[in-house]
Amino acid sequence: MTLTLICGIPNAGKTTYSEKFENVIHLDDYTNREADITYSRCNEMVVQSESDVCVEGVYGTVKRRKDLLEAIGYKFDRKVCIWLNTPKDECIKRENRGRPDALVIVHSKRMVPPTKDEGWDEIIIEGGSKR
Repeated sequence: MTLTLICGIPNAGKTTYSEKFENVIHLDDYTNREADITYSRCNEMVVQSESDVCVEGVYGTVKRRKDLLEAIGYKFDRKVCIWLNTPKDECIKRENRGRPDALVIVHSKRMVPPTKDEGWDEIIIEGGSKR
């Protein structure tokens, strides 16, 4: 089985990109005021999956991505991380849900590019950054 993570700052295009996959878990579906609870619930859903699964969410830090990989243990044979490296200014232009620009700005400053050292078998980078 394959785990695919699509990560990137808000409005990078994660949800649209995830339409290419059949079994998708959207981090936004588990929104909670406490980010740790939100990510934990999403990670639990991944662990419960019985087939290939795609997760999409910000997952902008090494800790968030490693927490996901630790939660799944050895359940998935292949782990792929797709980083949508959409420029911050483009993400701000795309905002249509009434969220403040500051949300995109904060996440763009905190975003740490994924690396294979985290435990990914493959990393795919889409887009370019002007951060």
